[in-house]
Amino acid sequence: AVRLAVRASPRPRRRKSKRSVTRDGLDKLAATCATDRLADTRDLAILLLAFASGGRRRSEVARLRVEQLSDEPGVPLDPLDPKSPTLPCVSIQLGRTKTGDADEAGRVFLVGPPVEALREWLERADIRRGPIFRAIDRWEALDERALTPQSINLIVKRRCEIAELDPKE
Repeated sequence: AVRLAVRASPRPRRRKSKRSVTRDGLDKLAATCATDRLADTRDLAILLLAFASGGRRRSEVARLRVEQLSDEPGVPLDPLDPKSPTLPCVSIQLGRTKTGDADEAGRVFLVGPPVEALREWLERADIRRGPIFRAIDRWEALDERALTPQSINLIVKRRCEIAELDPKE
């Protein structure tokens, strides 16, 4: 009972990582996905979606499904100019998150390059329904099951090593 009480006692919150992901770090990670390999296309979509949607948890990214995506009208580059080009926009219905309820209508919007990366991944992988992010074997065959949160973690760490960033940070 004492052991459980100690575990349940409030502890000060500490950062899990030494540094947060910044635009410079994200650019370095995205630069590691520059080839035409299917895994690079998937990894770029994972990185951009997780960052651009407000810093999604790896479990939230891993369980995303095509059914949670909705195309939205394009966002004008210059809202004051009606002839301004528009950026692609997609909304994601979050559902249950660690800090929210499934009943809440939690939606996030992606605009611009993250949407383009996500659409390229879905098109190249020919994913029409089910999990968005899936495992890829060495012959570039796609698995039907979703990636696990641990897989997302390993992908990010591998990209950090390729970009010569410290994965522990």
